Amino acid sequence: MRYQANINIRTVFIFFFLSGFSLFIYSSNDSVVYIEGHVKKGDAFLGSLKYDSAEFFFGKVLPVLENRGEWDYYCSIANKFTKTLWRQGNLYEAEIFARNTLEKCFLYLEPDDPETGNCLLNNGIICFLTGSEGMTYEYLKKALFIYEKHYGHWHPQTATAYEWIGTAHESCSDTLISYQYLSESLRIWKRIHNADHPEMGNIYRYLGLYYKRFAKHDSALLCFNKAIFLFDKKYGENNYKSVKCLNNICDVYEWWKDYDTALYIYDRALEMINKSEAPNRYICMMTYFNIGELYQNMGELKTSLEYFQKILPLYFPSFQNENIFSNPENIEDYPYNLIRIILFYKARSLIFLSETDTLNRLDYIESAYECYALADDIVELMRKRINNYDDLLFHESLHANRMLEMSENALQLYSLTGEMAYFSKALEYMEKNKNMVLFVSGSPAGANKINYPYNIGQKRIQFQSEYNCIKDRLLNSRQTENTDSLNNLLSDKKIELDMFNWKVSKNYPASKYLNYPNVSFSLGEIQKKLKRNQVLIEYAEKCSYFFSTPFEIIAMAITKEEVKYIKIDGKLAYKLITNYYDLVSGRGRKSKIDSIGLSLYNLILSPFGKFINNKELIIIPSHNISLIPFDALSQSLSEDGKTRYMIEEHTIWETFSVSAFLQENTFPKFADEQVLAMAPGFTKENKTQIAMLTKRDTSLIDLAGAQAECKEISSFFSTKLITGFDATENSFKTLSAYYPVIHLSTHGVPDDSNETMVRLAFSKRNDNKDDGFLNMYEVFNLNLNTDMVVLSACKTGIGELNRGEGNLNLAWAFTQAGAKSAVISLWDANDYASSVIMPAFYKYLAEGNTKPEALRKAKLEFIKLSDDLTCNPYFWAGFAYYGDDSEIINARTGISKAIRYIFIVLILLIALGAFIKWERV
Repeated sequence: MRYQANINIRTVFIFFFLSGFSLFIYSSNDSVVYIEGHVKKGDAFLGSLKYDSAEFFFGKVLPVLENRGEWDYYCSIANKFTKTLWRQGNLYEAEIFARNTLEKCFLYLEPDDPETGNCLLNNGIICFLTGSEGMTYEYLKKALFIYEKHYGHWHPQTATAYEWIGTAHESCSDTLISYQYLSESLRIWKRIHNADHPEMGNIYRYLGLYYKRFAKHDSALLCFNKAIFLFDKKYGENNYKSVKCLNNICDVYEWWKDYDTALYIYDRALEMINKSEAPNRYICMMTYFNIGELYQNMGELKTSLEYFQKILPLYFPSFQNENIFSNPENIEDYPYNLIRIILFYKARSLIFLSETDTLNRLDYIESAYECYALADDIVELMRKRINNYDDLLFHESLHANRMLEMSENALQLYSLTGEMAYFSKALEYMEKNKNMVLFVSGSPAGANKINYPYNIGQKRIQFQSEYNCIKDRLLNSRQTENTDSLNNLLSDKKIELDMFNWKVSKNYPASKYLNYPNVSFSLGEIQKKLKRNQVLIEYAEKCSYFFSTPFEIIAMAITKEEVKYIKIDGKLAYKLITNYYDLVSGRGRKSKIDSIGLSLYNLILSPFGKFINNKELIIIPSHNISLIPFDALSQSLSEDGKTRYMIEEHTIWETFSVSAFLQENTFPKFADEQVLAMAPGFTKENKTQIAMLTKRDTSLIDLAGAQAECKEISSFFSTKLITGFDATENSFKTLSAYYPVIHLSTHGVPDDSNETMVRLAFSKRNDNKDDGFLNMYEVFNLNLNTDMVVLSACKTGIGELNRGEGNLNLAWAFTQAGAKSAVISLWDANDYASSVIMPAFYKYLAEGNTKPEALRKAKLEFIKLSDDLTCNPYFWAGFAYYGDDSEIINARTGISKAIRYIFIVLILLIALGAFIKWERV
């Protein structure tokens, strides 16, 4: 990349001494004098905020210390040198140096050495500044752990770590957690210093930001002014930290709509910047940005854009700021989160302008489109740095609304121009946060796809498996001491994995792109794969940053020939979805279920009109939409009380993303036994535990129909049947990799600390290795080559609702482990209904129907045979299918539906040929 190729003098210098070249070699006495003199000067410049000068003097002594092997001293100065880099905003160089220093700390110092803590703190701050949100907390918390252990609680370094953790949480709107850390930092500082100690300036400023977020503006102003007093006391007038506080004070006056006062204070801030003896690029950017945002809120959009434009040359030296439409050619000179924020605000001002200047509307929206494209490049680079599930999910959730904002801009251009490329780009943006299926290093099944040397690939699999094992232990831990110890162990593993991947990327630069491949597809690819009777509908929800309730839902529909999008009232949809789900899952009155179901159908599907008439529906649901049993939605209600459900006219199935839909269908090789079917039995102790977690009577824990269900499946497919006390978690883990189809008929049990984390219950009697509950992280460690997993268990379709990825249920987890499709239940599966629907499902599969067709026919058969009680959607609508529309090839016959069709066609052609020949005779 260009920002790596155009290395400046500083980077060349860093490279040389990292490579072991000493620029100066002195005699022992001269070296000591030389080192002490330069360090003293560096400390003085660091203390006066002159970071460029401090960098120079610290950089001079580092090669000498490295040559002498004085690693304690080296790491101490290296940490100060790193601080000068990130304080100047030189994040690329800072990251390289901080990581190399951390390697030396791990190699030459004790694991709990305070300089190792300082290096971890630097790495955490750099992660925070570059937008690597997940690893930010791991490095900072590990630094805090070391400080607490080495210095104790009442120490400046401990207070500093609390301060940075609180700051990171504040930036992500985790306000309660932020306040806890910031308050604790303040408490430590007050105990070790007096209230007016100069070191307390930062903490007062951050507390002011906290109060400002909650509109406690008087308290915020008090804190900001206190911080200015302390900063001026320590650094003198015109220091950049006081300028930061002035910016924050202006935000308060802006909230009060006192724009004149805010502009007056901004003028004062700019004057201080010009007079400063220690120029700081970041504070120039911050002030220009905030003035631009002020003018944006005042409605003076062109002035707003002019200030945003002033920022770009600070970070892109070759950028020519010709007018408000100008953008850098690419972001490679400074590909960090700060620039993403600026580009987003610039794009918003351009879009606001397009609403007032209709003559130039298209120009404004196209320029905004360019801004979003550059911002997307930055988000992609941030995403590629992620090395584990939890951090990626956090990232996806954090950026979900931003991706939808970009998608809406592209849809606006599609509406104005009719160009399909814009619709395709809108869909691509919508997909950016729904691609955990592409996280190829997250599981053994995925890591096998990475093109590393074998030993590196295996090491990576080992790290990820160990990480998942620790997460599993955390879920099962019930004692605080154990939980704290495991959380610390988890942080160590995440840091170890992060450093390992960084070292691999140095030797194999392409590896970071293999970690998370680009989402790249065209509308043409989707339409090519769709059949003429199919329509693909993707939903995405825009939510506030504080609540998961959507305020708007965007839905995009694609057929073989056409496309369409609609916008849906998110609050109304959420209300209907919640009411509908509560009724149908709680076995509510059928007439009420049907009535609300019709309202929901009219809101989220009916606007597509002809697009869905007589079509097979492929749904990519958003997080709340995933709770809808589409089969049971009413299309019409007749006067005689009869309901026409969607299942009567449509085959409906779901998939997690467009990328998942486009994946090629591959079929496992035939096995002697094709289906692994398990129906556990439970001891008295098991029953009591499951009853408590599921809130049921112990008499209802034995599933009378489960074993019969599994036995009946064996009449359609060759089956490895394991029931009763032999159906253990360990036996499932051992056997799961060897069967094309897995069927589990058991209980879905919520975790007692997190009800959205559903686990599968197994027999515990004959299993001394596992706890009898299979959770999501244990599923991740499976290495499956499975065509379909059927989870005939309660609430296996319920998981944590992530704004980006959607519903993180067990179907999603099994997909990450290598399964190609899954059947799940959206609520407590009725034992009777399950024992009827599931065997019928396998019967229709054996006849050659596709998986979604087979499930539909099984449900329709149940409805046809139902009485007034069991016709309620509660009984038959709970099972949903995620995956593709392939068939299960029956190993007994070795012939699929498609092959039978070909065979029939060949016979007909032969017969036709014989008939023509006979006619001629």
